[in-house]
Amino acid sequence: MNKVYHVGVVGCGMISEVYIRNMQSVFSDVLAVQGVFDRNQENALRRAEQFALPRCYSTMEQMLEDPLIDIVLDLCPPAAHYSVNRQALEAGKHVYSEKPLAATYEQGAELVELARKNGVRLGCSPDVPLGSMIQTARKLVEEGAIGRVVGATANLIKQGVETWHPNPDFLYQPGGGPLLDMGPYYLTALLHIVGPFASVSAMDTISFPTRRITSEPHFGEIIHVNVPTYVNALLQFTNGALATFTATFDVWNSKLPFLEIYGETGSILVSDPNRFGGPVMLAKAGGEYGQVPVCFPYSDNNRGLGIYDMARAISDGTVPRAESTYALHVLETMTAISASAKEGIRIPLRTACGKPSPMPG
Repeated sequence: MNKVYHVGVVGCGMISEVYIRNMQSVFSDVLAVQGVFDRNQENALRRAEQFALPRCYSTMEQMLEDPLIDIVLDLCPPAAHYSVNRQALEAGKHVYSEKPLAATYEQGAELVELARKNGVRLGCSPDVPLGSMIQTARKLVEEGAIGRVVGATANLIKQGVETWHPNPDFLYQPGGGPLLDMGPYYLTALLHIVGPFASVSAMDTISFPTRRITSEPHFGEIIHVNVPTYVNALLQFTNGALATFTATFDVWNSKLPFLEIYGETGSILVSDPNRFGGPVMLAKAGGEYGQVPVCFPYSDNNRGLGIYDMARAISDGTVPRAESTYALHVLETMTAISASAKEGIRIPLRTACGKPSPMPG
């Protein structure tokens, strides 16, 4: 019989709904949501009522003092991740955080060390690469379907979140932007499929210094943009392969692939790395792309898979697949991209994390 870990959720915004729903259904054999906290008490009360949760904490301290809570799930805006994660780790709780782990590499490294010192687990999204699409692409590469990987391209090309997000302002402030907000999906997918990164070089810009919100409830309000919204990066993997990575909120339409992997004897094409499931295409040398069957579970919107895997790893004494050392490597890669763009130099990376364990097929 599986040990059940009791979860306290901090942050009751839009993403909390799918997390809580999945923890109460798909992952309920290991996870049980006990309560929620949000600085906006109305948000917390609404989520607690929606999912019939037993507790709605009035303060985060109240949650951390609850001996029933095993794992704190941090779903706060990115700027708050460091402080929330640190506070929970200092309270001796296991922590699973939405991405990014922190706003800077130094803060992320501090959190990883604090978790190690206190003997608790620290995990971090995205868990999307644990889904059927990226795991199938990884299996193809590791089985030699395209031979030695020589290159890749990743393209996050979309129009800004102010066209659909109910509270888009924070995504144009430090800790947000296309690189830190959406970049983790693409870079973590590359980490699973190809491996860790060795160095980066980049350029970036703020294409539009202000944005007009066209979504509700803030329709018509003006956002002042304080992070780059168009980023071009060149990545070198530790195995010597190269990748190009574009992340932008400034483009209305594009035909570039979301993610394409190039090998000696063929190529692999996958869909949006922000989705657990999607088509996986394989082209052998001299041939056309054809779809291959996925051979792993989790093709739906299975957010929460990472905290589920972490809870099972705590029981088994194994390393979680969304462990913080992988998130720290991705965070260092992203902050190095920003630093390279600012300083105009190529930057070698310090972290060396290897690849997460593959999912069982």
